[in-house]
Amino acid sequence: MAPRSFSNEEVTHILEQVLVHQCACPSQLCRVILALRELAQYERDCLDRTATDVKVHYAIEKAAEACEAIMNACLAEVLELEGWDPVSLSMPDYLKEHQLRLVRDNEAQ
Repeated sequence: MAPRSFSNEEVTHILEQVLVHQCACPSQLCRVILALRELAQYERDCLDRTATDVKVHYAIEKAAEACEAIMNACLAEVLELEGWDPVSLSMPDYLKEHQLRLVRDNEAQ
C-alpha cells in the first residue's frame, strides 16, 4: 500500500476536530505537516542569486518534503490506532467523549 499523503483540506479537517476536542497528539502532527509544507513552498519561491542559493534552497525543500512524508505516515498510523474513519477522517465518538470527560473532570476540580 502506498504511503498516505493528506491534502491541506484533510489536515485542516483533522486539526479542527482535534482542537475542538482538545486532542493534542494529532494536532501536533497536523501543525508540523502544514509547517513543513510551508517551508518547502518558501524554499521553492525563494530568490536564487547564486549557484549556492539554488543548492541550499533545493536541499532544504527536499529535507522538508522527506520530513513531511514521515509525518504523513505517522499521522495515518495514529488515526488508524485511534480508530478514525479513514474516508471521512472523523474522530471516533469514544475519543470525543473521552476528551469531554477530561474537560469536565478538570473543571470539577
